[in-house]
Amino acid sequence: MPTFSPSELTRFHTVLQKTVRTAIKTTVALTTSFVGVFTIHSDVTAQAAEPEFSWDTIPRWNIFRSNRRMDDASVTRVANHYQITVLEKSNQQDLPYTEAGLADLAARLKAANPNIVNYAYWNSFYYWPGYEAGIDFYANWEAWSRDEPVLLTDFRMKLQHNNVGMRQWWVSTALQLDSISDVDGLFFDTLRPNAFTMMDELFAVLPATSLTIGNSVELNPNDWLVNRPLGGSYNDDFGAPGDEIVDRISFYRNNNLAQGKRVLFRGSPILNAQFAGDVEPSDLAGQLDWTERNVDFALAVYLMVAEEGAYFYYGSGLPYAQFGDNRAGYIWDTSYMEIFDKPLGKPLWAPNKDGYLYSRSFEYLDVSVNVLTGETSLIWYDTPRTEIEAINCGGGALTSTDGTEYYADQSFSGGSTYSTVDPISGTSDDPLYQTERFGAFSYNVPVANGTYDVLLQFAEIFNDQSGSRSFGIVVEGTTAVSDLDIFAEVGHDSTYDLLIPDVEVEDGFLSISSVVSVGNPKLSAFRFARYDKVLQSQSFELGLGDWVNVSSGDSHDWTRDSDGTLSSNTGPATGANGTDWYLYLETSSAGGGAYSTGNSAILEGPEIVAAEQLTFAYHMYGADMGTLHVDVYDGAWNLSVWSLSGQQQLSNAADYGQATVDLSGFSGVIKVRFRAVAIGNWQGDVAIDSIVITRSKFSSWAASNGLSGSDATEAAMPSGDGLPNLMKYTLGLDPNVASTDPMVFERVTDGGASYLSLSVARDPLKSQVLIEGLSSSNLVNWSTSNVVIEVDTPSLFRIRDTLPIDANEQRFLKLRFSQP
Repeated sequence: MPTFSPSELTRFHTVLQKTVRTAIKTTVALTTSFVGVFTIHSDVTAQAAEPEFSWDTIPRWNIFRSNRRMDDASVTRVANHYQITVLEKSNQQDLPYTEAGLADLAARLKAANPNIVNYAYWNSFYYWPGYEAGIDFYANWEAWSRDEPVLLTDFRMKLQHNNVGMRQWWVSTALQLDSISDVDGLFFDTLRPNAFTMMDELFAVLPATSLTIGNSVELNPNDWLVNRPLGGSYNDDFGAPGDEIVDRISFYRNNNLAQGKRVLFRGSPILNAQFAGDVEPSDLAGQLDWTERNVDFALAVYLMVAEEGAYFYYGSGLPYAQFGDNRAGYIWDTSYMEIFDKPLGKPLWAPNKDGYLYSRSFEYLDVSVNVLTGETSLIWYDTPRTEIEAINCGGGALTSTDGTEYYADQSFSGGSTYSTVDPISGTSDDPLYQTERFGAFSYNVPVANGTYDVLLQFAEIFNDQSGSRSFGIVVEGTTAVSDLDIFAEVGHDSTYDLLIPDVEVEDGFLSISSVVSVGNPKLSAFRFARYDKVLQSQSFELGLGDWVNVSSGDSHDWTRDSDGTLSSNTGPATGANGTDWYLYLETSSAGGGAYSTGNSAILEGPEIVAAEQLTFAYHMYGADMGTLHVDVYDGAWNLSVWSLSGQQQLSNAADYGQATVDLSGFSGVIKVRFRAVAIGNWQGDVAIDSIVITRSKFSSWAASNGLSGSDATEAAMPSGDGLPNLMKYTLGLDPNVASTDPMVFERVTDGGASYLSLSVARDPLKSQVLIEGLSSSNLVNWSTSNVVIEVDTPSLFRIRDTLPIDANEQRFLKLRFSQP
């Protein structure tokens, strides 16, 4: 119970008794005067509806409160400019209690826009006054509140979460708020660990269809996250410029949004104004202007988070006394700002990150922001753009027979164009090969950073003899082909496609350039596809990321460092590959390190799926160097999948060693850990850096199609059509949709005899997959010896049986797909 002086206690009891008596009288009045102000759902399962998400403009939400009634113009404005509202505490709307005010306001918003989603506010840490449910709370305040001083001005009290009766009251009130007509869900404020039991009790009885969201993420989200049952989180602020904002962006993208949960993202003009030195004015007109001109930074940070389910609030306060227009100090409704009416469009790719600099493109917007310095750029477009995946060199836009959308020739420098009307053999897409860019040219196509497979497409449509043209093509600074003579390869007016795999783009542009040798270089078209090769990458420049020092099973922790370790003649001087930071195990006794034999440190990574390979850098300099192990968990720890013992480097400044560990033998969800074990004494400081875990292109394809577990294997047939995943991957088919038979069988005649042939059209970007042809006369015994490959191009594979079809014999052909 709170500790008060006698006079304070007398005053508190007097005011409390008066409040309770007034509340009881008002309750009686409600039964006669306010019947029907709000209703309870008889069918709560029909209540909740997910917000209708749209990229047409910036997805927005709002939060507000007032004990005065909201005017009709404000209701209409909010309903038409925001997809989600959070109806705050102290929202009585000129009615006796907050419950009645919420019901009235929610109904008016729904009447103006049936698609708006309304959340009712309910605090899990404090009781705020104004609720009819407060009658019971004040009657039990001594047991239901904690022993901190009570605020006598508004009777806000800290809840006593250890009290069963209080928790039952809180859960019951939450259910009543959730069941109000036109309220779609609950917004839980101030979620902290002492409320977890109470939240579990609520979710045990809350209808599964109810929408929920909570203020549950602070600067250490791993400690505060209670999103397991919640439908999403509320971001109260960005944090300080630099690492805190980086952490927020990473957390929301990799946790909430990756799990399909919602994020209510809140931004204000304050940071932008601080960066610009723009002092906030005191008058309303000045504040409206100030709020509008300082939107860019907050909006840019939100756009780096934005995926489906992420909504943006922008303003500088909440209304406290009445609605109507914004008031100085409380710019809560920013629907007056033109930027929020601009078309946005879908994101073209995930954000690119280079240190503190983020950049991203949407159909109508290019945006970049440095979250440390505040430098922000927003470039808006009048017409929509879509993610470029192919360019028709020298020609116009077209869609190929396999559905690839080729953009009209663009992003080039230098060269000239030429075209023909001759038919092109080897393709059904003649127009694609009938144009070209030739000469000394280059392309710089804006793309997201990542790993790409690039298909270069050629046809010799000008020269009619070999030796007339020989040239090279450079892709991302690496020679992709040299001394190419197309006529010598395939003749005149025939396709020649060349796949360049695993092209790394790090600057936001895919670069392709010609190299002159004999005649003019040329290019008919090119297409490209990015795959998520990297599952995990960590260089420790900004912290440990998703890697953690374990809390048990070892004696010491790995230490993050950048300037050399504490001891002489051991450890590295800096990070690997020119970076500053690394992790190491300190082994000196003076430094509290792993000085004794058998002392160890374990660094554990996050859960990952379908990993193929681990690479990392190590530095093992010192006369007392122990052993570095890599262990892999796939249901049980597999120890020493890789290990290395003893001194490997000869000085602090020596280059790091590079290690590669094959992870392809582990299936399903796995974890990787680094385990350093000391052999005793002080010259054994082992260091690691530049950890990269990658997966195969097939695994990336399976994950991008939502496949997991046994459905994600090469042999699986999740659609039940008899076509294994690897075949669908190779042929460009959807693994989740039953396909018609893609194999084309024909009976061909040669020299008076008939033979069986089989062909498939394949995705040219998947032409690295090996295809073999097999034949049989009885469907039991199959052989490759009686099959010839007639066509093997990136887009077509055709085989023919060498044994003729006799009158009394059947012949069968099939294909076998395998990874190289």
